[in-house]
This record gives sequence, structure tokens and C-alpha cells, in this order.
Amino acid sequence: MSAPNFKFMLYGMPLFSVYLALTFPAGVGFYWIWSSVFSFIQSFALYSYFTPKRVEAINEKLKEKNKNKKPGFMQRMLEQQSQLNQQAQDAVKAGRPDYMAATENMSKSEKNKYNRELLKEARKRMAEKYGEEYVDDDDNE
Repeated sequence: MSAPNFKFMLYGMPLFSVYLALTFPAGVGFYWIWSSVFSFIQSFALYSYFTPKRVEAINEKLKEKNKNKKPGFMQRMLEQQSQLNQQAQDAVKAGRPDYMAATENMSKSEKNKYNRELLKEARKRMAEKYGEEYVDDDDNE
């Protein structure tokens, strides 16, 4: 079904370009021809200079150069995002629901209550971790 379309693109479009070049002022055809020639020369030169071996050697030099360099902002953000994704996967495996899924259909007051409960649980865990006693101040409210 798409073979006739490809044949038209292969043979028809160059003919259409020739037609346009002949009907428009001479500068348009002249520009198209020379831009194509220069593009071909540029592509040929770049492909012959940047062989796969040379590209691999350049990449190795860059890796060696950047080995001791501090990660940039985007790299730090990507690492942080992967850590968050890992924490979410760990939470699902441990049976704790994903926060976004748990709060998806909640109203604002329900989300606030849910967030307070999560904070209470986290504070309890921190108190237990450091051998302190957890006192819940929110029960008075």
C-alpha cells in the first residue's frame, strides 16, 4: 500500500524540484544545487574523518578527562530521580502504598490528615531509632 507513495517520493519529488527551479527565478535553482553540493561534501568529509575507531578514542579521552570531575546539575537531578524511583519501588515491595496513588482521589483536608499521619509514623520511627520516647502533641488538638 505504501510502496507507490515511496516511489513518488523517490522519483516525483526531484522532478517537482526541477519544475520549481525552472519556474522560479534562477537564484532558487542555483541555491538548491550548490547547497546540495556543499552538504554532500561536508557530510562526506565528516563521515570520513569521524570513523567509528576515532569516535571511540575520542569518547575514551573524554571519559578519562571527566573521571574526577564533579557531576553537573542535570546528572545530580537524574541520580536523585533514580533514588526516588528506587524508594517508590521499595515502598511497593514492602506493602506501603505509593503516595501519588494513595492520595489521588483525596480532598485537600483528607490529604492533610494523611500527611500528618505519615509524619507521625516517621517521627515514631526516628524516636525508636535513636532510643527516645515519642510524644504525640497532635492528640490535644
